[in-house]
Amino acid sequence: MERTFWSLIKHKIRTSVYIMYGFPTETVEDFKATQDMLGRLDNPYYMYNRFIPFPGSVLFDYCVNHNLVSLPERLEGWPEYLMRFSNRSISPKCLR
Repeated sequence: MERTFWSLIKHKIRTSVYIMYGFPTETVEDFKATQDMLGRLDNPYYMYNRFIPFPGSVLFDYCVNHNLVSLPERLEGWPEYLMRFSNRSISPKCLR
């Protein structure tokens, strides 16, 4: 990824880095490694997007099976479920 990034820069192609964080198995060290990588890339424009465990995905099942998420009891609770995973704060763990 870094080699491709610098190749784009060399050819004057504008770059942006989009990073997903908060995966259920992500550690603080993983998150720090991502920040270190951004430093090696000379701190380009980047955007963090938080992982959201959506129903029907393998990682959703993982989060449910490991009690990493609390599911809404009613349909009306799903908007709040999504807001719990918004980009309001950066944390390398699923929120309950």
